Amino acid sequence: MKRIAYLLGISTLFLTIGLSLNFSLTGCSKSKSDKSSSAQTGSGGLKKGGTIRYLMTSDPSSLNPFVSSGIPQSEVLAYVHESLLGRNIDTNEYIPGLAKEWKVSEDKMSFSFTLRDNAFWSDGKPVTMDDVVFSFKALFDNKYAMLSRVRNYVENIKEFTVEGNTITFKAKEKYFKNFDAAASGYWEVYPKHIYEDGEKAKKIVNTAVGSGPFVINKYERGKQIVLTRNPKWWGWKDPNYAEQLNFDRVIFRIFGGERIKGLELMKKGVGDFLELSPEEYVVKTKGDVWRKNTEKIKTNIKR
Repeated sequence: MKRIAYLLGISTLFLTIGLSLNFSLTGCSKSKSDKSSSAQTGSGGLKKGGTIRYLMTSDPSSLNPFVSSGIPQSEVLAYVHESLLGRNIDTNEYIPGLAKEWKVSEDKMSFSFTLRDNAFWSDGKPVTMDDVVFSFKALFDNKYAMLSRVRNYVENIKEFTVEGNTITFKAKEKYFKNFDAAASGYWEVYPKHIYEDGEKAKKIVNTAVGSGPFVINKYERGKQIVLTRNPKWWGWKDPNYAEQLNFDRVIFRIFGGERIKGLELMKKGVGDFLELSPEEYVVKTKGDVWRKNTEKIKTNIKR
């Protein structure tokens, strides 16, 4: 079993232990792995169960996307929130997400998405078209200033219409990224009943209500964030996700202090996944210990 770390920046490196699992993350695909202790084998030969342990230098400033942003937050919430569509882990093509089906007009100026009826928030309430509309409109509402960071990516969508469980976005002019903007490649769907009241929502900092595959089980600031499988997630029964997310828990361990501490924890087997700087990747992870216990994989993915 090998641990994995990854190179931070233009070149990305992964170090991982155990089973090979993949997941689409806030707008780009990254390959991740899971450590399993007592796992069952899935239909594709991958083991089920176990825990993947991330090492993080610092806490997210908040787990509320309406009041803050940042890499630590994005890494955690990628397991909690969803978009209208997901991505195939091998081809990067779109697959169903909160939308069970979609259609593109012949002139490629209109994009329709039909919301599935078996999606639920982790608090038990159903995901509705009101949530989709709220989330998209929030991108343009100065009351939710933190979401404005993605406004430039969706500004070519001039309007949308809703008919029953289907929403149709219309573009201002032709552009090759229009479908990405409509498919929520740049934005997620959030629960309106949780975040609509801006003042009340500001108090939500250490947890999140999502519709995704994992829920926040425990947050000990300065120590760890523990995610467990969301039994309400529709994707567990969808064949598009059969070979993904096989682990039972995701633990983000916050080690703080100097980055060298993270390298030492990886050496001791405390973590399975760690971001590396270029210097750490080239210079500080050389030697027999790293060759024996870790695996380095470069990619050209940019954050």
